[in-house]
Amino acid sequence: MSRCRAHLFGFVCVVCAFSAYSLLPEAESAGKPFDSENGKADSYGDPLPDGASVRIGTVRFRHSDTVTCLAFSPDGKCLASGSDDGTLRLWDVETGKELGDFGDKVGRLSCVAFSPDGKTLVCGNEYLKKRTVTIFDLESCKELRRIPQEDKGIYALAVNMDGKTLAVKATGTVQVWDLKTGQKLNRHDQDLDSWPTLAFSADGSVLAVGGKAGAVDLWDRDAGHYLRSVGGVAAAATPLPGESWDGAESRRRQEAEANTAMTLAFSADGQTLNVVHRAGLIGYDVASGKVVARHDLKMEYEHQYNAALSPRGDLIAYGDYARIDLQHLGAGKDSREWSAHRSWVKCLAFSPDGKRLASGGVDHAIRVWDVSTQKPLHAFASEPGGSVSVQLVGPERLALHHYFSNSMGYPGGGVTISSTDPVTQLADRRTGRAVPQPVLKTLGDDLPYFVPGGDVILVPGIEGLMRVLDANTGEELRCVGERGDSYRKYPVAVTADGRMLLMASNDGAIHRQSEYRQRLWDLTTGDLIAELDPANGGSWAVSPRSDLLAVANRCGGDNEHTVQLLEAKTGKWLPIVATTLIRGSFTDFSPDGNLLAVGGQVDTIGPHLTTDALLSGEDGPDHSCIKLWEISTWSKVAEFPKHPGEVRCCFSPNGLLLATGCKDGTIRLLDVLAEKEVRLLRGHRGEINSLAFTPDGKALVSGSDDGTALVWDVTPYGPATLGAASEKELETLWIDLGGANGVKAYRASARLTRAGPPAVAFLGKRVRPLLAPAAQAFDHMLADLDSNDFTVRDRAMKSLTGLERSAIPALKQAQEGKLSLEVGKRVEQLLTDADSPTASPERVRDLRALAILEQIGTAEARDTIKKVAGGAPEARLTHEAKAALFRLSERTALAPRWAGNSNEK
Repeated sequence: MSRCRAHLFGFVCVVCAFSAYSLLPEAESAGKPFDSENGKADSYGDPLPDGASVRIGTVRFRHSDTVTCLAFSPDGKCLASGSDDGTLRLWDVETGKELGDFGDKVGRLSCVAFSPDGKTLVCGNEYLKKRTVTIFDLESCKELRRIPQEDKGIYALAVNMDGKTLAVKATGTVQVWDLKTGQKLNRHDQDLDSWPTLAFSADGSVLAVGGKAGAVDLWDRDAGHYLRSVGGVAAAATPLPGESWDGAESRRRQEAEANTAMTLAFSADGQTLNVVHRAGLIGYDVASGKVVARHDLKMEYEHQYNAALSPRGDLIAYGDYARIDLQHLGAGKDSREWSAHRSWVKCLAFSPDGKRLASGGVDHAIRVWDVSTQKPLHAFASEPGGSVSVQLVGPERLALHHYFSNSMGYPGGGVTISSTDPVTQLADRRTGRAVPQPVLKTLGDDLPYFVPGGDVILVPGIEGLMRVLDANTGEELRCVGERGDSYRKYPVAVTADGRMLLMASNDGAIHRQSEYRQRLWDLTTGDLIAELDPANGGSWAVSPRSDLLAVANRCGGDNEHTVQLLEAKTGKWLPIVATTLIRGSFTDFSPDGNLLAVGGQVDTIGPHLTTDALLSGEDGPDHSCIKLWEISTWSKVAEFPKHPGEVRCCFSPNGLLLATGCKDGTIRLLDVLAEKEVRLLRGHRGEINSLAFTPDGKALVSGSDDGTALVWDVTPYGPATLGAASEKELETLWIDLGGANGVKAYRASARLTRAGPPAVAFLGKRVRPLLAPAAQAFDHMLADLDSNDFTVRDRAMKSLTGLERSAIPALKQAQEGKLSLEVGKRVEQLLTDADSPTASPERVRDLRALAILEQIGTAEARDTIKKVAGGAPEARLTHEAKAALFRLSERTALAPRWAGNSNEK
């Protein structure tokens, strides 16, 4: 049985806007066939990580965050890329294969440049606490030296043609350094913009630096002497006839924006400086500063985010949202425009011969284009990239939701534009091949959400309604929501039985962008069950019983989160708060619903940690922990510390393992019983966004910011066995199992589970079905509630509490009669306690024993559970036993839990 797990943070990112369904490319991007038997390579021939059997997507020309800068090597054979993921990488242009990784300590990069001899690579970061220019040897990929920067940002780098000097454009300053020694030669403070406008002339005698309002300053070779400025808009505006001073200033600002230098380059002879802006190109004579050429272009679109000028100066490439505009400056030549990325085009670079154009996007992808045809050089360019979240659709299919950043600011500041274009793919989890789903092709711009089982799809519709569709026929079964509400609705979580939907929307009444209005709906009827308080940056998990939702929401401060339970049928919050973690929480229920795993970052470095400190890693560790909570007692029973960064978690279908996915791309398999890590899986190069076990528990699927999903074989990692326990040890464990100390009870449960058949025989003699009380006995206990003797009243209250839900019919019948005020209050309390997800002390041990028997799963264990399932129909113990039998019946070819591979050292 598949179970729904949806995290509000991750899924809202996926569905903050919607896009058409897209199949995995089959013919064009299939590459060499995947060999499913040896599992050594993906469909493009790239090696798979140890333990993985399938990769969906590609690692070629991919980062795990926005690609921020690109540079071709002087011979055009290599391409260097920097990213917000903090990595600098070197790629083979012909194949897209990675040639070198310079580590993850360079920070979020803003610029990169080759030396003219192609032996040295220089990069600058914009966001690190200690900003640096880092110089690498290309052959060894080793760092040669770092040049520290005191300024707020590094925007552009240029290496002189003689390879001796390095120019740096930073916040409010231009600097020149000796590339070999790292010695500063000159520094000039001036009013600069943040565009990557910096270039040496061909002979290296002149340095051009882009300034404010479209002006470009010219300096001599070492920036020791100022030569002149070209271009620019006046610092103050003079009103035209009939124009106000405010109108004149507004016009001046618009002119300055339109004339801002986006990129610049010298002509081959060094006599002309070509400056590219949003409206075209202006050529200046270097000696006199006069305009010698002008090409005004009428642009169809308002926003051009960046630009690149071809080496011959005859082409300008502009990057916009998902599109590249190629403008020909020669007479009689048409311009070209094509879809290039799934989101904003962040950076562009021409090859030295001008025949190829590389683009990097917010979708984490790099693509190389043939300039003459505007076609991609590589088949894998059709892979969507972005961040991937994985959802199981039945036992064999996967839905991969690719989502992308939805906002981007101009380097010059002042403008932020939002958009996104998510993509959904369906694939076979065993082969990674596309799975046709014709119905999804008809959904237009909407991203589907599959209800557990995969037979029903939720699709946001018009007028604020959520459409419920048959996944096989496309027939609309019903609509859920309030007609006339124009705000988008996002499916956040669906209960395991597919009956209830938690839906969120970013309504206009909510002023904080991170807050979402939440409503709980009945999917079978379309009725509203409850409206909840706005969520703020948290996550949700649905109990397999479909009765509870675990909610991790912000409370008291930007980073503190609490975990609370929500009753699904009524939408009521239960008065239980688990814990407070720092900087995010993610949750998941165990398959039997008895445990809740909560993952979040611990406050080891203070609650006011800055982004700079996180990226530099110098202010302390950035660790998370996983805590296990027992639902029946709401007590913490185990903890797994030291996970790097934010952590997602997911139980295996039989509760054997807990998989955790971390910010550094690693996945840990935890033995829940032994409270230890049994395997570290390395293969992703970006943060893990989602984890899901296949229904048979043999494979784990992970989705990551690196744009790929991996299917891992986890069959070798079974439970550790400890062998039989003595009768004396079993008696001690039985006592601990019923104790108030949750940690001791959990460890007793783990020991009994791993003891195997002897524990089954032992528990079979002690766990009994809970039977409804005889009418005479019940009347006697009810009468004792009104006794004048406290001891008698207390004993009667405990006895009735121990009956839990089996006593509900008799208690409700008693309420209809005449009861004293005292007895009436106690009966009301008993009914309230009977509906609580927490169990009475009298029943906790039985519930724990039942979970142990289910985990062992032998025929003898099932026989004992069947006996317990024959108890009073209303009793919780009876319900739990029946649910355990149902889950056991759905296990497919899994080894009994106690008989797994030994992991003990």
